[in-house]
Amino acid sequence: MARSEGAAAPLTPGATVALLPPASPEFLWLWFGLAKAGLRTAFVPTALRRGPLLHCLRSCGARALVLAPDFLESLQPDLPALRAMGLHLWTAGPGTQPAGVSDVLAEASAEVDEPVPAYLSAPQSMMDTCLYIFTSGTTGLPKAARISHLKVLQCQGFYQLCGVRQEDVIYLALPLYHMSGSLLGIVGCLGIGATVVLKSKFSAGQFWEDCQQHGVTVFQYIGELCRYLVNQPPGKAERGHKVRLAVGSGLRPDTWERFVQRFGPLRVLETYGLTEGNVATFNYTGQRGATVVLKSKFSAGQFWEDCQQHGVTVFQYIGELCRYLVNQPPGKAERGHKVRLAVGSGLRPDTWERFVQRFGPLRVLETYGLTEGNVATFNYTGQRGAVGRASWLYKHVFPFSLIRYDVTTGEPIRDAQGRCLATSPGEPGLLVAPVGPQSPFLGYAGGPELAQGKLLKDVFQPGDVFFNTGDLLVCDDQGFLRFHDRTGDTFRWKGENVATTEVAEVLEALDFLQEVNVYGVSVPGHEGRAGMAALVLRPPYSLDLGQLYAHVSENLPPYAWPRFLRLQKSLATTETFKQQKVRMANEGFDPRTLSDPLYILDQATGAYLSLTPARYQALLAGDLRI
Repeated sequence: MARSEGAAAPLTPGATVALLPPASPEFLWLWFGLAKAGLRTAFVPTALRRGPLLHCLRSCGARALVLAPDFLESLQPDLPALRAMGLHLWTAGPGTQPAGVSDVLAEASAEVDEPVPAYLSAPQSMMDTCLYIFTSGTTGLPKAARISHLKVLQCQGFYQLCGVRQEDVIYLALPLYHMSGSLLGIVGCLGIGATVVLKSKFSAGQFWEDCQQHGVTVFQYIGELCRYLVNQPPGKAERGHKVRLAVGSGLRPDTWERFVQRFGPLRVLETYGLTEGNVATFNYTGQRGATVVLKSKFSAGQFWEDCQQHGVTVFQYIGELCRYLVNQPPGKAERGHKVRLAVGSGLRPDTWERFVQRFGPLRVLETYGLTEGNVATFNYTGQRGAVGRASWLYKHVFPFSLIRYDVTTGEPIRDAQGRCLATSPGEPGLLVAPVGPQSPFLGYAGGPELAQGKLLKDVFQPGDVFFNTGDLLVCDDQGFLRFHDRTGDTFRWKGENVATTEVAEVLEALDFLQEVNVYGVSVPGHEGRAGMAALVLRPPYSLDLGQLYAHVSENLPPYAWPRFLRLQKSLATTETFKQQKVRMANEGFDPRTLSDPLYILDQATGAYLSLTPARYQALLAGDLRI
């Protein structure tokens, strides 16, 4: 593979090759082969198209793009622009390729099997960029976070830190373009050699059957996965599994309780961290040499059958995988599995509770982290709803602070001397971590200006520099850290970060819209915040809901589609003419209290419909899918 990349195109060591494949073994072959050839890889989110896709490729300086054959049809409109950028285009698999697109695997198989020169894969420094992982950041479009060789190697200790053993079988249904799936999941499994069940798409209905089938003992979660699982009707497979541990981040206390009660006994390990972070912890007592089961597409309905079949003991989750599993009907495979540990992030406490109660005994390990961040936490105690614990020893080795934050101005609160103020127990605060030689911040590809909002200066002392995670956390009087909210214009929905500026720019391209204000609103029973757009029409146009839906579905990934619309005569602004996002979010979308015309995205019909009181009640009852 490495020789093929070097021979098939003029790509020299240090050049960047972007990957746009699904979760599959081919993804891993490409990743490792390119690294062996001394090339950098960029993991591009598979839902991106058009402007956001081209932006990502430009920002990381990609010289080539490798994509799965399944994506060719949806990428057809973008191929001319990709060719115009001078990119080498490959597909990773057989099939009919358009003009100018080659099969990289066929080219690789035609290469002679000779050793790759050692100098190609030997970085000059462990701090050199190894790969790029894209994060939404706060600028509106995804940013290419630089991941060093050192950080990749550090991720080998993730599952050791979680107490995963060589004999465990890990269930991984997270997108591999996320840090949780690629670095923590795959690299973490390589560090101990465990077996991984790789699922390309999470299915709550199939989760416990997969665990039964493959003998899963650990799974990694993120976002709403555990909530999906506890929302599933009871099934036979959920009680006969072997899952002992769930690891991840974002599990709220209420879901945690329901998850453990229903699927336990199992342990939940909640963590916190940032992709671009520079702080990590390791458990050096774990055994090396675990086996990984790779699944090309996650299926909740098949999860426990996979676990039974492959003897899975550990699985890695992200986003809503656990919620999908608990929402599945009961199955035989979910109770006979060997899964003892689930590792991941984004698991809400209520889903956690239902997940553990139904599929336990197993342990859940919830984590927190950002691609470009320099701080990470993990919940090693199993305290439901927590993403970690700020013990004095941990903060001495991996320092961080929670500082007071003004959600109206979007800035930290400072005293008369210009210094930031630490929060009190129980008070939400902005998580920041000092930047220094032992905890550097590598920034983003594309220029230092992209990192300006991520660095805070003179925080506690003149001249100090701290990394701004953009997240609000709460530390209680016992030192447990709980995720509170995200700051700025970015919110999280369906396990993905949504930048309001990006959505607003897409909507403003419609000729009948004059002004747009995009923000996130809390929806009962759902993780994160759903996108809502306040719209002002351009005279003399009228609102065309059909054209609006077609436009957003063509230009935005599904998780970024606004779920609610609010038609206004004018937008509310501050005294400095900034849009009132916090106020609008607090007003919500209840048609009984708002006089403005409201609309809701009905996923079943693929259309925006008038948000009547009846539809509002159907949404609250869970009968209307958004």
